[in-house]
Amino acid sequence: MAVGPAAAVDLVGEVPVAVGKKPSWLKGFITEGEIAKVETSIQKIEKTTSAEVVAMIVQRSSPLGHVPFQLTLLLLIAILVFEIPQVDFFTTWNVPWLLFLLSAACYGLALPISKMKWVQRVLIPQDDQRFQVDERAQLEFFLTGMTNTQNKTGVLIFISLLERRAVILADKTISEKLPAETWNQLLAELVKAIKAGQVGDGISSAIRHVGEVVSQHFPAAPGDKDELHNHLIIKE
Repeated sequence: MAVGPAAAVDLVGEVPVAVGKKPSWLKGFITEGEIAKVETSIQKIEKTTSAEVVAMIVQRSSPLGHVPFQLTLLLLIAILVFEIPQVDFFTTWNVPWLLFLLSAACYGLALPISKMKWVQRVLIPQDDQRFQVDERAQLEFFLTGMTNTQNKTGVLIFISLLERRAVILADKTISEKLPAETWNQLLAELVKAIKAGQVGDGISSAIRHVGEVVSQHFPAAPGDKDELHNHLIIKE
């Protein structure tokens, strides 16, 4: 897949989401009005450039299956280290049964705790988070059909909420014209807006700036077709 360069920094089947139907995990992050504003921004800039810009928000990119078990182990170790020495462990209790009951209790406690977003982030190494988000962004670039645009001029603005990271990917034709520093600057502005709680404005501004930069090299031409959707893509 001819994609690159990618820009990524930390942030503090395709499902188009209609107004009023955004998933519960997205509430508090972006409003219906902001979603509409993002989509309007895409429509406007694509009248000025032959590039195809897609914006996407996903709930997470990292797998979470290991988190309850990892937390169970941490709880069990804490109990064995700090609590068990306080009792006559070997003479008072049946050791195998005690370990079984403690493990079961720790797992039962770990299940609800492991659903907390900050716990999930803590238990996923930063390097793994960066890798998973970058991989997910490249996968979505392919799945959305951006590699199939006629002139290879797709740009993906990708945000993964759990990891609090964003990525901007440009297809081959565009990446050959613009250096990585261009995308890093655009991404820094997006991150600043998101951390300030101005999510919709931040994404819309990033889209406008992408349009301004890309249109210098790839202006709109007579007969240009809108090859991809203009709605904000929201996925789990």
